[in-house]
Amino acid sequence: MEDLTYNIVYKGRILDGHDFDGVRSQLVEKFSLSREKAEQLLNGKRVIIKKNLDMAAAKKIGLALKKAGLDVVMTQFSIPAFGMPSPGESEAEGAPMPQPEAPVSNVSEPQEHKTRRKKPLKVTLPFEFHGTGGEYFKIWIVNTILSIITVGIYSAWAKVRRKQYFYGSTRLQKSSFEYLADPVNILKGRAIVFIFFLFYSVIAEFFPLIGGLLGLSFVLILPWLVVRSLAFNARNSAYRNIHFGFDGSVMEAFKVFVLWPFLAVFTLGILFPYVLFRQKKFIVENSSYGRTNFTFNAGPKDYYNLMLKGLVPIVIGLALVGVTFFLHPFVSGLIGVVLYFYLFAYFSVKYTNL
Repeated sequence: MEDLTYNIVYKGRILDGHDFDGVRSQLVEKFSLSREKAEQLLNGKRVIIKKNLDMAAAKKIGLALKKAGLDVVMTQFSIPAFGMPSPGESEAEGAPMPQPEAPVSNVSEPQEHKTRRKKPLKVTLPFEFHGTGGEYFKIWIVNTILSIITVGIYSAWAKVRRKQYFYGSTRLQKSSFEYLADPVNILKGRAIVFIFFLFYSVIAEFFPLIGGLLGLSFVLILPWLVVRSLAFNARNSAYRNIHFGFDGSVMEAFKVFVLWPFLAVFTLGILFPYVLFRQKKFIVENSSYGRTNFTFNAGPKDYYNLMLKGLVPIVIGLALVGVTFFLHPFVSGLIGVVLYFYLFAYFSVKYTNL
């Protein structure tokens, strides 16, 4: 009779009572994995950790992994192995990285069932936000006061504090995001822009023609500024010590932030939903987490649907403003203000959710 062998399968989740950082440390210390490979193993996918073990060895290693915080099971099925050393063993150089694994099939299943089920597991991971209005108010009031006192100089530090609070309060799989920008670099960039506008204002006052050329030059360098800003923000954003990235081109930025908005003006606003679609698609699809690019699944139709749904309150609101203007101008103005804030909130929320 043949001896049975066992595989140890990581189910893609961390056991309750453990967190990502703690489990990663256990893998590095007790299983001699590098930090990078430990993070790759804990990416939420189901993988084989060790294969072709006898029962005693499988139980021993499985128990050690559970103590470390990994949700693992013993199986008798063969799938590509991660290659993790046993406790006390050293990691073999060039050990294979974890790969997505098909759901473990029952031995007695028909062949066509096994073929149909060999698809990577899809896992939806929810974001969590743990900030509070009271906490942010303290940050906001200090930022506002210091920015006023320093005539805007502190605004660079205010931006970093604000982003660090929101990033740190946002979690995915119990780990927070990080914002790592240096306020001094932000201040330098803002100082350059301020000096340019100051120079432009003086020149435009005394030499209107040259001022017009400078204004045109700013429009032309706007795409470069957008790309630089997006790249800076992504490069200084991180999750689990892996930085984000942005590699959009200046030419594509020129199309979506200058050319398309310019054309939309001549369509009485009909093209504006399409412009928003192109801009968001450009930002998302050129952004990445490490070496993995994001994908954007919304289409122009989705943006136009939101715009059409917003036309109803726009028409009703404008009608009320027009009717009340002749009866009571103050009430008309009040309705206009309410309409403005409602539409601002409506489109901000709807387009952000999309």
